[in-house]
Amino acid sequence: MSRLLTFLAVVTFMSTGSDLFAQGLSDPTLPLEKRGKTSGGVSLQLNSILIADDRKVAVINGHVISLGESVAGIRVVSVEEQAVHVLHQGRKLRLSMGGSAVGVRK
Repeated sequence: MSRLLTFLAVVTFMSTGSDLFAQGLSDPTLPLEKRGKTSGGVSLQLNSILIADDRKVAVINGHVISLGESVAGIRVVSVEEQAVHVLHQGRKLRLSMGGSAVGVRK
């Protein structure tokens, strides 16, 4: 009986613990152009850009963020047709629709 309980405890720990470790990992098989920019351990992926007469919006990591707004520590400072400039953890980054991101010097 104690062997069964030990086995179940180990299986339970391994199944929940693997989720904790996987959260910080990125998929190494993704092509470079599909990987987001990493800023302070967080991958930033530009999903979409919307530019209208009265509004500019970026979708980053699934969050809809209007020009000048901040969500999840990401502040959108400019929106262009193919790229967005953001501030994240004190770093200014340029996220492009192609999946690449470039750090911008201050």
